[in-house]
Amino acid sequence: MVPAAMKHRGDGDSSVRLSRTIVDKARTEKTGILSEDATLDILFKTSESIADFKIRSLLCVSMLVNDEPIGIISLDSQSPVNRFNSGPTGVFANPLKCYERLRAKS
Repeated sequence: MVPAAMKHRGDGDSSVRLSRTIVDKARTEKTGILSEDATLDILFKTSESIADFKIRSLLCVSMLVNDEPIGIISLDSQSPVNRFNSGPTGVFANPLKCYERLRAKS
């Protein structure tokens, strides 16, 4: 996979570093993965890249066309405080309602 767009943390490192474990799981299962704390998540217990990249919270979603994966969207955070979550106030709490509000405005 070749990155089409990317945004890096301000550490000066311009290389793209993705966890192959996460990317492969999202792509092969044609799904999304959300982990509030990847360091404690049993799904990634054996993933060295989670520890190497210091990933705390992550979201990885498979992009599908005609039910076939054409790419992924991957976000991660190293912050132990600012985590992605799906709780009632989380940034991903209700994407359908967000979509409906945006659609109503257009």
